[in-house]
Amino acid sequence: MSRHVVIVNDYGFINGGAGKIAIFTAIGLAERGEDVSFFCAVGPICHELKNSKVNVVCTNQQDINHKSRWKVLTEGINNKTATKAFEELIDSFGDEEVIVHIHSWIKAISSSPFRILRKRNNVKVVVTLHDYFTVCPNGGLYDYKHKHICHIKGDLKCLFCNCDKRNYAQKLFRFYRYRRQKRDMRFIRNFIYISELNKKVFLEKRDGKDNLFYVRNFVETAKEEERVVHPEKNDHFLYVGRVSEEKGVDLFCEAVRKTKTKAFVIGDGPMLAELREKYPEIEFTGWLSRSEMIPYIHKSKAFVFPSKWYEGSPLTVVEMMSFGLPCIVSDASSATEIVDGGCSGVVFGLDL
Repeated sequence: MSRHVVIVNDYGFINGGAGKIAIFTAIGLAERGEDVSFFCAVGPICHELKNSKVNVVCTNQQDINHKSRWKVLTEGINNKTATKAFEELIDSFGDEEVIVHIHSWIKAISSSPFRILRKRNNVKVVVTLHDYFTVCPNGGLYDYKHKHICHIKGDLKCLFCNCDKRNYAQKLFRFYRYRRQKRDMRFIRNFIYISELNKKVFLEKRDGKDNLFYVRNFVETAKEEERVVHPEKNDHFLYVGRVSEEKGVDLFCEAVRKTKTKAFVIGDGPMLAELREKYPEIEFTGWLSRSEMIPYIHKSKAFVFPSKWYEGSPLTVVEMMSFGLPCIVSDASSATEIVDGGCSGVVFGLDL
């Protein structure tokens, strides 16, 4: 009998670390001779997938950030279009062996398609823990209102904690979605963790009956000709990533001001306009492609990763180290497993 692999991801293009891992996992497996399908909800489909041997199934929907409030309330919890398309894809394989590898579903697909897998004896399912949506309504185990890591145990206490970055009504929606997801995905017991911290935090919220497998995220490192950084000659500190509160970019900017140093902030996000106005002495570039970032990397003396949450496996830290940049990382994320506290960089403590 034939074997089929189905990669599930909200987006058909690279919009972050999880998307990059999902897309290149699909392409890599197809190049090894596996029969691979890539199931997503949001296009456009990136050229890497288009030019690969991967069969792409896209429902051509918008993510929850671009839907009406009514569609968010309905499709965010039960995406019927995605469920129907996903069921048709799984049924097309008949009784042949199928492996479903889930990367992301919160932003568009919803957990509803996975219900159909419970009754498929020929299907094995595994989820990569890119974030914490399997154990937390907001996906980060982070209290956005009080700006600290969440240590609450139990769904009832979680329900009455106003931790959402928007408002409590949004928290109630996320909590209901989370409870529905727990029912839809309760049969899934195979998980891939991407760091020891990632594993530890996940296990604290589970019953100990899961099968866990370690697969380190692959990283696109610097090419030989790009490794010409001389940090000792440079005077700018560098931040690369989403410009949002949980990423600690506000801490970075304030530290730059207090120490009267120079800095680059590369990335986009909800705090970009606010921080750009507040810190005119810092150069905010917005989002840049990899090739556009390289000149800034070559002008930097160190990369700063001030994340405030339990980030599972920060790819940028490894990428910057491959260029020869020392890294200054917070003790809140798994970046501490990468930086040795010596020649590769230092770890600083957050009082969270």
